Amino acid sequence: MEKMPENHLAESELYREACRHEIIARIKFEKEQYEEAIEYYQNALKILMICGDNHLEMSDKLAKIINVHWKMGETFEALAIQTNDLEPIKNEIAVQTKLLQYRPYDRNLRLKRSALWKILQNRKYALIGKKVFFSWLFFHLF
Repeated sequence: MEKMPENHLAESELYREACRHEIIARIKFEKEQYEEAIEYYQNALKILMICGDNHLEMSDKLAKIINVHWKMGETFEALAIQTNDLEPIKNEIAVQTKLLQYRPYDRNLRLKRSALWKILQNRKYALIGKKVFFSWLFFHLF
């Protein structure tokens, strides 16, 4: 029986570690611990980038990377809703832009990214409008 090369075993361990990080991230997501989930997704992405192309076929590796990016984007969106903050939306737009590097012609990614930009712009205008209204109200009342 032929022995597997040592670098192949190391890559298998790395791949399993990336899968483990992804599973933990999903569990954290379901428990609504979004910041920790994002950290685990980022760790999984780092490990997947380290994995050599010998163990994984490029199509498998690319699909896994895209899947982790997509889940991380969903987590940023959930974090934005939970914290009512615009910063996670900006991070999700960055994740969607990164995904477009792998799949430049994906219409769904482009639509989601443009929808996020609209949300971001509308929220900024709403916040600015609210500040203007309250400053006007304060000026006229006092």
